[in-house]
Amino acid sequence: FLSISRVNWHLLYLSANTHCRLMRQNAYLFSAKKCLGLHSIAYHESVYDIILKDYALGKIKIIDEYLQNIIQPMGKSFVSALLCTTQTNDFSDIEKKQVDQSYIQSRFENHVK
Repeated sequence: FLSISRVNWHLLYLSANTHCRLMRQNAYLFSAKKCLGLHSIAYHESVYDIILKDYALGKIKIIDEYLQNIIQPMGKSFVSALLCTTQTNDFSDIEKKQVDQSYIQSRFENHVK
């Protein structure tokens, strides 16, 4: 991840639940677009003030959707070219049911081809 130090960034997903093809930025990173999931993410200090201000204004209801719709379009969010982590199949407190997460890896592989 040496290349992230040379990039002006807000978010770095070490894994993401992707929903569209991702554009490669360099050998290590893709631009984050329509990415969900917070199980493995780093926040740059520069984005905290933005998030805290929007939270205080009541703009954040579901955090991963907020990041997808507000922060990612700013163009400073990236996804690791290697899927570093994934979610296990387990109970989702968001969906209130058991969830099979096995699709995340195959979807990611399809979106980075």
